[in-house]
Amino acid sequence: MPDIHITLPDWFDSAIPMPTICDSDESRIALAIELSRQNVLHGTGGPFGAVVFDDAGRVVAAGVNRVMPQHCSVAHAEMMAYMAAQARLGRARI
Repeated sequence: MPDIHITLPDWFDSAIPMPTICDSDESRIALAIELSRQNVLHGTGGPFGAVVFDDAGRVVAAGVNRVMPQHCSVAHAEMMAYMAAQARLGRARI
């Protein structure tokens, strides 16, 4: 049975300084758009970014599209963000 590993790109860890708080819908969308832009600029996936926020607007986790580089049809940005949030929180529900 093969091991399955889905990873975010190397540049990603430094893309969002933590803790980051986005206090408006516009700033939340802007962050997701910037992640998608960086993903294309770095050549590490498609033009899609996603961010999970808590009720106060703090970034819980984020992701970018990794479908083609990871050869994985589920590695969409929002799925990467959900998986990262679940890993950070240590639970399946976020």
